Amino acid sequence: MPRKAIKKKDKGVAGFFGTGPLENAIRASRFDVQEEIEILITLARDPDPKVALPALKQFRAVVKEIASVNGMIGSMQQTKKIEGPTEVVEQKVSTSALLTNLRKDNEQHIEDNEEDPPHEIHKPLDS
Repeated sequence: MPRKAIKKKDKGVAGFFGTGPLENAIRASRFDVQEEIEILITLARDPDPKVALPALKQFRAVVKEIASVNGMIGSMQQTKKIEGPTEVVEQKVSTSALLTNLRKDNEQHIEDNEEDPPHEIHKPLDS
């Protein structure tokens, strides 16, 4: 039996590994971030704590992800050395916070110590 001519390339299983089909499905459904957030807020306001608490957790995860993707969250690491009579103890503290808060902490540290801070927070190049 002769093969039929294929007009459109069928990617088969390989289509699962690209973003094209996903993008097309989302676009066709007209689902957007606003709708996702509205659903999460509705669920978070549910009187049943078994529904509301997981929805609040998911809501916070989405907000954090959006803030991270948009460069609003940064991380900082500080190292403190405490010298004792026989040994030196090093303590490392890592923090993630809104960049505006990290900048304020950095400026406060400079004012308090009047020396170079152990970390620097730089403004993004596009601001």
